[in-house]
Amino acid sequence: MLPLVEQEARLNVIKYVKNHERTFEAQNRLAAALWSAKAYDRAIPLLEDLLHREELELGRTHRRTLLTIGNLGSNYMD
Repeated sequence: MLPLVEQEARLNVIKYVKNHERTFEAQNRLAAALWSAKAYDRAIPLLEDLLHREELELGRTHRRTLLTIGNLGSNYMD
């Protein structure tokens, strides 16, 4: 499943742009799949970058940004 989620995230960057809401969603799913696979060394940097871009584009209180904050916190705890 992980290769499919990675491919989806890459295709969203190509189809849309790096700071598009669909790209954010796909990258959050990829980070969740990486977390599930215990690949924290890949999930955490992805989430940190994603959080930075979401804060700039959507704002700190947007639901998608808050989801990323929660996912990042889960990765830090594990």
